[in-house]
Amino acid sequence: MTYTIETCRDEKKRFEGTIVRFNNVIVLLDPGWNGEGSYEECEEFWTQYISEVDIVLISQPTIECLGSYAMMFKQFLPHFRSRIQVYGTLPVSNLGRVNSVDLLTSVGILGPFSNAVMDLEDIESSFDLIETVKYSQTVDLKNKFDGLSLEAHNSGYAPGGTIWTIITSSEKILYAPRWNHTRDTILNSADLLDNTGNPTSSMMHPTSVITNLSIIGSAEPQRKRVEHFTDTMKRAIQMNNSLLVPVEVGGKLLEVLVLVNNFLYENMRGGLKYDIPVFLISYSRGRSLTYAKSMLEWLSSQVIKTWESRDNRSPFDVVSRLRIITPEELGGYTGQKICLVSEVDDILSQTINKLCSKDKVTIILTERHPNTPAQHPLRKLNDKWQQAIKNGSRSALDGNPISISDSMSLRIMKRTILNKKDAEKVREMIKTRNEVREKIIEEYTAKTNDKAQTKTILFDVDDESSDEEGVDSMDARGKNGSGNVKVEIPVDITSNDSVSTNEKHLMFPFHPAKLKSDDYGDVVNLKRFLPQEESYDQAQSLKQSYSNNDYDEDDDDDTYEVLDSRINKSKKRKTDHNPRKQENNDDISYLDPLKSDIYKRAIVETKVNIRCSLVYIDLTSIVNARSIAIIWPAIKPRKVIVLPSAAPVDNQVVVNLTKRNIDILVTEFNNSVEMDTSVKAIDISIDPSLDQLLNWQRISKSFTVAHVVGKLLTETDPKAPHREKVILKPLSNPLALHSGSSLRIGDVRLPELKRRLTAENHKAEFQGEGTLVIDGKVLVRKINDAETIVDGSPSDVFYKVKSAVSDMLANV
Repeated sequence: MTYTIETCRDEKKRFEGTIVRFNNVIVLLDPGWNGEGSYEECEEFWTQYISEVDIVLISQPTIECLGSYAMMFKQFLPHFRSRIQVYGTLPVSNLGRVNSVDLLTSVGILGPFSNAVMDLEDIESSFDLIETVKYSQTVDLKNKFDGLSLEAHNSGYAPGGTIWTIITSSEKILYAPRWNHTRDTILNSADLLDNTGNPTSSMMHPTSVITNLSIIGSAEPQRKRVEHFTDTMKRAIQMNNSLLVPVEVGGKLLEVLVLVNNFLYENMRGGLKYDIPVFLISYSRGRSLTYAKSMLEWLSSQVIKTWESRDNRSPFDVVSRLRIITPEELGGYTGQKICLVSEVDDILSQTINKLCSKDKVTIILTERHPNTPAQHPLRKLNDKWQQAIKNGSRSALDGNPISISDSMSLRIMKRTILNKKDAEKVREMIKTRNEVREKIIEEYTAKTNDKAQTKTILFDVDDESSDEEGVDSMDARGKNGSGNVKVEIPVDITSNDSVSTNEKHLMFPFHPAKLKSDDYGDVVNLKRFLPQEESYDQAQSLKQSYSNNDYDEDDDDDTYEVLDSRINKSKKRKTDHNPRKQENNDDISYLDPLKSDIYKRAIVETKVNIRCSLVYIDLTSIVNARSIAIIWPAIKPRKVIVLPSAAPVDNQVVVNLTKRNIDILVTEFNNSVEMDTSVKAIDISIDPSLDQLLNWQRISKSFTVAHVVGKLLTETDPKAPHREKVILKPLSNPLALHSGSSLRIGDVRLPELKRRLTAENHKAEFQGEGTLVIDGKVLVRKINDAETIVDGSPSDVFYKVKSAVSDMLANV
């Protein structure tokens, strides 16, 4: 099958996405945006493509991969409600909406502004439309799109990040723009390799791999980089500096928060009292943390076990030390602080303006974003770091903070509250806009219901599969069909072990444990049945929690305060912060113009004198150059397609892949490339005279094999005179048959081999998994389905076992 691939981008390099066109279906991959440009420019760009798109796949919850999606949904609502299907994992759906709220509010498209064109309901509706899938789940679309199916696999780059497998009747495409081969602080490694380091069978032999080489990971181990981050925090605090860490609230925030919590907890245990508040500055407030607490199964089990042992529910619980504020509220807090700041332009600019011109601050950059606009403060800070490296700064070359004392141009938002009359006009306009939206939703919901009723009439009403399909279809297209229906954000539901239930977990990825067995039964670990003593730290923590029970009745125990030996001060702190515990950290209704004041928004470019320390520590969870050159050849793709990016492609990686005989294609923006990597299949008929000469041998219940030598000829097909068929006929000269080494085909079944040898009075027993020992002299080891080893010194037993193994295979 021939298909084309094109990475589309507008002339101003703001909006982009990759389109894969098959004969019967067109797939849009990761519609991104860099935050520059307007709502109208987004609509103008995507208008030329949206009418042909059938499916949208989102691989990561980052702005790079879904920045345009919410605006596209608003602009082309009839297309999405009627025919376009959107797929992503649950974390992509949840964290993606958090990122979209921050980005769109930062540029004024969303929020309580007079010129805002979207509201919170648009964001919720767009991400509710995403059909969430689990890892390794197959989305069967073969009936609708002639053989198409989709599979999601863990990418290890961001929570819920996905490597999409697009399978057609003749193609198997891996879409892996961002992935990581190793486990990081909170995420497991990508599904490309299994636990033994070998390629996963489901990923092997794709016809094409679509990837991005604009960002290459650090060669330094992840553990070393985390230690560097922790040491930098410690030095900054000892120097009486505040910390400012820009993060993407739907991505790197979760990992950085775990690292900060680990740092404070370990120092508390070591007797170092760092009484420093941690601030999260974001328009979406604490929604990303709430989502994270409901999606622990999508994270690494190691981080969960670590925090369970600390008598805490998860590292994302909001405790008294963590405060969720807006940039305007930051000025009311003095002294040292740790600020985790959403890296969108508006919030980061306001935070730098308030902190870096007054306090002693250390800024820690943790990621590279090649698509960041030139006027973005994150880009300017990164440029200063790169310039220091080029100038040969010893501190920068050693990875230590550099001092900055310079003026920086920042775009600061100024807002003025509208008078009552103008505010009412804006509200009336919003209500009219919402009525149009609800009318469109109701119209397409009614059409969906009619289709569901038609299915019920055409098929058996009692057929469970038909009922489930109807319900799924109504749920996918009919969400928010009425304005009176409450919008529910999809979250994972944890089943209580104490309650007996037959319901299945629909959202959690489940990987069954592999049990080892031998002739005597299942192999078990006896240590699991022995009583375990509590560690001293756990016993002390439990004892202290009991002793503090009279004044601490809240479930949200602060781990740091439980460890604090100064009980009286701990009591006072808890009493002071009790009113905060009643706050709703997920409430973003202040962004709804119908429920809050309405402002006129203006951007003022301001020059700010900043004095701070700056350091870049690469915490990006992405594969390094050496691993790319090893893993992709091990997967054995026929072609690797490199997507274009704002940053240049790493040519050394391309050279390394080429040296390993990988056919690699580097594409360009807005250039459609035709791909034809499928294997041509030819139907060959065996001539009856040749069929009588063949010796067919059965290798299983369903397959037979024979050694064939002949010549191919084309003849006119009597059933279709306009077509020719290929026939294999015997050679006219039998001497032309050449003799060569024989090939044995089949499957060696060790239990059956054991029965045969035992019947011949040999002692055969299993020792370990996949190893059969005969008379203590000969080993038969099955490496995989295609390789079996007979090991032993030459003897009668050795040759007898070798003969028994050969008899189980067909010889061709």
